[in-house]
Amino acid sequence: MILNLGCGSNNREGQVGVDKLHLPGVDYVWDLENTPWPFDDESCKGIISHHVLEHINNIIPFMNEAHRILKDDCQFAIIVPLVMDESGQFHKEAFQDPTHVRFFVKESFSYFTGRAETVPYGILPWVQVEYKEIVNDGGAQAIVILQKRQVDEEEWGRIQDELKGTKITEEVK
Repeated sequence: MILNLGCGSNNREGQVGVDKLHLPGVDYVWDLENTPWPFDDESCKGIISHHVLEHINNIIPFMNEAHRILKDDCQFAIIVPLVMDESGQFHKEAFQDPTHVRFFVKESFSYFTGRAETVPYGILPWVQVEYKEIVNDGGAQAIVILQKRQVDEEEWGRIQDELKGTKITEEVK
């Protein structure tokens, strides 16, 4: 199954559409802010999210749910608007939509790629497979492909040991 999260009425054939609104093409009416999602562990061979993450208040549970339901070594394709592109050009279009609750730059997704300082926040790790920017008159957007990364207990313990006594673990306590 390939999930199209927040598909609206733009779901494509062969994809399972999920949206909080009951629209044509939506297979599951579900608010993606509510976790757990109604899908089994490792039940998806791919996930697509086109201009959805900027509308999600609690992105860590959202990303962790995507990680949970995605099969090992499968990918999550994300498209989001950018506030600033790689050249440093500012794009006001990212701020125009009053339903946007978060904003992205190239480095935003590094927090989901297993950085040690993100471990105390319970962020499950991904591998960034691809990053591409598209800039045009409508603003800038990023296409990000993440792949589910498994972390065994030994690696998880090693990461947590590295953090003991650091400033970030003291702040979390």
